[in-house]
Amino acid sequence: MQFDLKTYLKENTKKKSYQIKAYRRTENFEQEIENFLVFMSEQIGTRFNNQVLKKLNKSSINKFQDAQTGNFAVIFRTLSKYAIRRLLKQFSNKRIEQYLNAFYKRIDKANQSTFYKTIENDLGVSIKDIIKTDGLNSFINANSLKTALQIEAVRDRAIETMSTNLIRLMTASQSLDTLYEEVENVTGKNRNKSKLVARQELTVFNTQLNKKRAANLGFNERTWNADGGSTENGRTRKCHTARHGKKYPIDGKLYSSCDGKSLEAGEDIQCRCWDTFVINLEDGGVDKYV
Repeated sequence: MQFDLKTYLKENTKKKSYQIKAYRRTENFEQEIENFLVFMSEQIGTRFNNQVLKKLNKSSINKFQDAQTGNFAVIFRTLSKYAIRRLLKQFSNKRIEQYLNAFYKRIDKANQSTFYKTIENDLGVSIKDIIKTDGLNSFINANSLKTALQIEAVRDRAIETMSTNLIRLMTASQSLDTLYEEVENVTGKNRNKSKLVARQELTVFNTQLNKKRAANLGFNERTWNADGGSTENGRTRKCHTARHGKKYPIDGKLYSSCDGKSLEAGEDIQCRCWDTFVINLEDGGVDKYV
């Protein structure tokens, strides 16, 4: 039987509402997935350097003048196919999906432990032994697969960009040194993109995990907390600061005329805002958020 926190609080307390902060301590997890994606980006560059460019015969050419006839372009494509096969084996879909599934389950475990501990500390209710399972496995599996597909797309775009840029430079008769520089350039851009993907995917997952866990326990609304509070600090978007302290339903979004958007805290790219979850013990009107 699912534990009815709202009924329990109604029967055992006199307060009209309670609130708890969302779980936010994901920095270590962010760093882990960021390291994985950066490593993947760097491996793509390393394999193109070692298994493609270094195998081209530099002693016979300084520039690829005859690349226009297809000679070195053909050699490049042959070497590239081998490097790409090795990359797709090292970072196969299966390996990525298995890693992300186990990774997200560790995040869920940390989230659940902290969430339940917060309820115990702030509400005086110990539920960790009452709730054996909170039914979030399907949600976790679906989100780990979504992130895996995103990372697989990042991998494929990085490989395609590397291959396309190098063959373009070859056919433009650029030197081998220029090709090495391009590998470093593309690797750097892929590294930066990977960091953004890592942070965004994890932030969105953690935000939704908090919301699901709170909703399952009967929390029915939340308060938007801007990073830096109600004071503009240069780091937080102006229109996110404008939402600070405003309530919105647990299953809805918060509209602001500042940007004309309906959002959840943490939804926008690189958003560091978070929710405080509220469980109201009195029923409110349907127009309370209007």
